Amino acid sequence: RLFVMPNAGLPRITGGRPFYPSSPEYFADFALRAKDLGAAIIGGCCGTTPAHTRAMRAALDSAERMPATVEVLSRGPVLAVSDTRGGVDITATPPAEEPPEPDEPSRLRDKLAAGQYVVSGEIEPPRGINPRKAVEGARLLREAGADAINIGDSPMARVRMSALALALRIEREVGIETIIHQTTRDRNLMALQSDLLGAHSLGIRNLIALTGDPLPEASQSSAVWDVDAIGFVRILKRLNEGVDFAGNSLGRPTDFFVACAANPTADDIDIELRRVRAKLDEGGDMLMTQPVYDLATLTGFFERLGPVDVPVLLGILPLMSSRHTEFIHNELAGVVVPDDVRRRMREAGDAGAAAGLEIAFEQIEETRDFEWVSGIYIMPSFGRYEVAAELIERVRATTPVRAG
Repeated sequence: RLFVMPNAGLPRITGGRPFYPSSPEYFADFALRAKDLGAAIIGGCCGTTPAHTRAMRAALDSAERMPATVEVLSRGPVLAVSDTRGGVDITATPPAEEPPEPDEPSRLRDKLAAGQYVVSGEIEPPRGINPRKAVEGARLLREAGADAINIGDSPMARVRMSALALALRIEREVGIETIIHQTTRDRNLMALQSDLLGAHSLGIRNLIALTGDPLPEASQSSAVWDVDAIGFVRILKRLNEGVDFAGNSLGRPTDFFVACAANPTADDIDIELRRVRAKLDEGGDMLMTQPVYDLATLTGFFERLGPVDVPVLLGILPLMSSRHTEFIHNELAGVVVPDDVRRRMREAGDAGAAAGLEIAFEQIEETRDFEWVSGIYIMPSFGRYEVAAELIERVRATTPVRAG
């Protein structure tokens, strides 16, 4: 017999305390789906309250369900060596740019300084040892017009291939710059600095300094967190000055272009504003936001933050279906989807992916003329890189290059 006892979503840390975001209504919907999939006993673990239990019980008691069906969100085709796109053999296309040399500065920084509207797309590191889909996904995004590829650092605190290793494969095989995500969760101060020096020697110039997602209870791993993201930015800037965190000379300075995260929909917005300002005060070179689906929330956050003298890339996460939207809203830490967007995705039905793409493009259209917006950062779900490529092509077809 199958017992199911999930947490109330992934925990967020607010004011030093864990907070579980999933609502009783979302849990009730989960209970119905779990029953249809064969669960015999349904309960709740961390973060569940009596309200969650009552909502599940009421839903199960009143439901008259149809025979069980399972909705599977397709991950799309795996791009193999022989695959084509638009009649062109993508693997036969030479890199648009030569891979960066170890001493070459950040091209991304130069593009932003020249006033270009920059587009980056995220690639998921594989769970195993085969990076082929990730590499070909990066090639697809580059051909669509991406300027850089973001690579996560074991996102959602799940084991994946090293972001640095995948970045090197992509830069050398595809010929596009990367932005590696680096967290302080898994490395002490010594390991963190050693990895950074190695990455710089191999030509990596762009990274985003992150604290990292909390580890799941079943991970059998230990979080380190000698420093948080603010301390990480301080370390990177000291390396750029030619010394390590202890003040020892490196011989020659590094030349990292340091991005920082900002979450305009954070649970405690005052704490988030203080942390973002602290990262900028430590020398952050660029801000990259979490996905934001409400323009008023976005503009309100930056009005409260005050003057920002660095480029800002807006996070864009195309929604794929109503169920995907509810997952993002209830379980993706720090992301809020407004009621009107959730309703629009419900009404889209089977055309959810097309509706999500249109919503994403509307977000970009609404913000492209903001002086403080320098570009976008697209996060495709389920490895659907063709969705990100379609969005990038639409952006490139309608967004002129700004004067520097």
